[in-house]
Amino acid sequence: MDLALYARLVWRYRTWFAAVAVLAVVLSLLSYARIGPSGITPRGSETWQAKSTLLISQEGFPYGRAVPRYQTEKDSNGPAVLLGDQNRFAALSQVYAQLANSDVVRTMLNASEPVNGTVSADAAVDPNGMALPLLNITAIAPTLEGASRLAASASSAFRDYVARRQQDAGIAAADRVELQVLNSGQHAILVAPRKKTLPMLVFFAVMAAAFGIVLVLENQRRAAAEDSDVRAGQEVAVHPHHAQHANGAEHANGHGGARPDGAPAVVDGLPAVRGVAAAPAEPSQRLA
Repeated sequence: MDLALYARLVWRYRTWFAAVAVLAVVLSLLSYARIGPSGITPRGSETWQAKSTLLISQEGFPYGRAVPRYQTEKDSNGPAVLLGDQNRFAALSQVYAQLANSDVVRTMLNASEPVNGTVSADAAVDPNGMALPLLNITAIAPTLEGASRLAASASSAFRDYVARRQQDAGIAAADRVELQVLNSGQHAILVAPRKKTLPMLVFFAVMAAAFGIVLVLENQRRAAAEDSDVRAGQEVAVHPHHAQHANGAEHANGHGGARPDGAPAVVDGLPAVRGVAAAPAEPSQRLA
């Protein structure tokens, strides 16, 4: 590939390439965003993720006790029960994750507000894979505000569901599991930005098409120039008297086709022969 040749070609058609580059930029921007009465709106969609975290606990914040506390039921000879058993709460996180993903909770969520996204719940685990008394509710939506709002709504819907079931079962307030909000999901993160592949493809496609058109035009220009040279050579060969008239004119001027020192005249680096037409130059190679 002759880079110098292509560089000269670009420079020769620099005005054309500048205009096409501006057109390519405009088309790329239009493929990335639409322009309307409300202004410039990006095309495509983003993916935002927000996570709400619930702590599975009970009344009195048992995680704040340094010494475990046991309680014995009144009028019962059974063993004392550990209050705030963290292992039990960790086990409940697996069950509550399934309840949060149930159709009943999703129906409650849809009744509270239109859902534009997806929601999923899972039990939290530590780096060693051990279950924690934490429940994560993850919401995915196309906007930051939508993801945050959906995570908060899903968390509220699940807490309402558990409270309703506890009330229906007649569980005393002191014996109920509490779901305390640790993270409401307000800090959403962008997990999938808008793709810029299409604008890039549009830009390179327009520039490639422009370069292809320039190559065709340049080949046509070279072909026309070569045909003109061939026709000129053929006319001289068919009408040699024109060359004789030219030689006569030279004699009349006292030159006789020779230089003052008597040497024959040189044309294009070769000695000129009177009455003989010079062969046309070989056509130059065309651009591939």
